[in-house]
Amino acid sequence: MMMNPLPSNTSLSQILKHLGSSPKWGFRNRALYAVRQSLRIKDIAVMRVQDIINPDTTIRRLFISPIDYTKYELDDVVRAELHRYLISLYDITSLTLESILLTDLSTPLFSTQKSENFSPNTLAQHYSLLDKKLSLHFEKIEVKPVSIERAPQQFASISTGAKPKKRPIAQLFQSLANAL
Repeated sequence: MMMNPLPSNTSLSQILKHLGSSPKWGFRNRALYAVRQSLRIKDIAVMRVQDIINPDTTIRRLFISPIDYTKYELDDVVRAELHRYLISLYDITSLTLESILLTDLSTPLFSTQKSENFSPNTLAQHYSLLDKKLSLHFEKIEVKPVSIERAPQQFASISTGAKPKKRPIAQLFQSLANAL
């Protein structure tokens, strides 16, 4: 369950586009958000590169959780985001992931600035923060205009101690109250 639900008219592609606008963590946040649509937080926290990449350097269709061996199917959007993230993570210039096979595949897939990987609690906090930022970005905020003409009258009555002028509707109610 999302702690901070997004507006219903927001598509996943709009969310991923906005998350990708961050220069430092954009690719990671895009991949994290896409993976979140298919997996649980505790499974995402323990993901390793070897869990999602095949020997032929393609992204796997199935992810088997090392926690309880639950199988999750990764759809094409999630696999594309993971592919994009691995290219940015390993700074690969081509579209193939062959150079990843030369590295240590047991490294965590998602790292933090301070730690090698996310703990489930830290990842849940990160998702909550992302949700808040996304809600603020995509929610339409209505700003009520302030009447410039009334503001000086209000401040003048406060400073001089004079009573503010009554509006016609207020005068009508006052006269009705006096008549009763």
